[in-house]
Order: sequence, then structure tokens, then C-alpha cells
Amino acid sequence: MKYLILLLAITASAQDYTIKSVIDTLAKVESDGRTKVIGDNGQAVGLLQIHPIMVDECNRLSGSNKFTLADRFNAKKSRYMATIYLSHQINRYKRLKGVYPDELLLANSWNMGSIFAKQNLKYRVRYKTKKEI
Repeated sequence: MKYLILLLAITASAQDYTIKSVIDTLAKVESDGRTKVIGDNGQAVGLLQIHPIMVDECNRLSGSNKFTLADRFNAKKSRYMATIYLSHQINRYKRLKGVYPDELLLANSWNMGSIFAKQNLKYRVRYKTKKEI
């Protein structure tokens, strides 16, 4: 937990967005802020439309098995998983590219599963639209 807090302090101060603001906008894009939404034929659920593989990834990144599939319906735990994942993506990008990713690239990583994935232009437009609301 101390490591995660330190990680967030480092990453949140070095760019023109915060992880919280990105997650807030992602929640609007993914579910309009609703925690009971089910999508992708039952695979993606909750506030942030989290797939089972993301639960596994967050458990791997956190070094524990603290998250369950049911946690995807819990707004607080979903946001915590997103924080872990997005912090990892920011630091991975910074380590490999020498700069921090822009906000749209980070948002796209949530949709596509990697900070280095192909850009989903429709998703980027949806993100920018929801951010402005």
C-alpha cells in the first residue's frame, strides 16, 4: 500500500491530469457512472466495465489476490483497480519513452489493454466528449 501511494504521488504530479480525473471520465464513458451495467456479452461489468482479465492483471500488479470478479460492481474497488492499472501504464510509458503519456493515450490504454496499443479513435472522441460534459 505504501508503494502504491508513493507511485501515485510521483505520477500524479508530473502531467497535466490526475489519475482520479481520468478515472472519473472513464466512468462516464464506460457506464455513465452506473455500477450495475453489464456489457460485452456479460464479460465487462460495473462502473468501469472491467473484464475478468483486468481483475487478474490488477491482482498481478498489486502482488496479491485482493480483487474478485464481484469487486467489479463495487465503485470504490473498481476505481482502485483502475488506479493500479493506470499507474502501471503511466510508469511503463515513462520508463520506455522518457516522457509521460498524454491523457488520451492513457484513456485509450484502458480501452485497448495497453499504453502501446493501437489508438481507438472512436473511443478517444467519446472520452473527449464526456470530459467536456
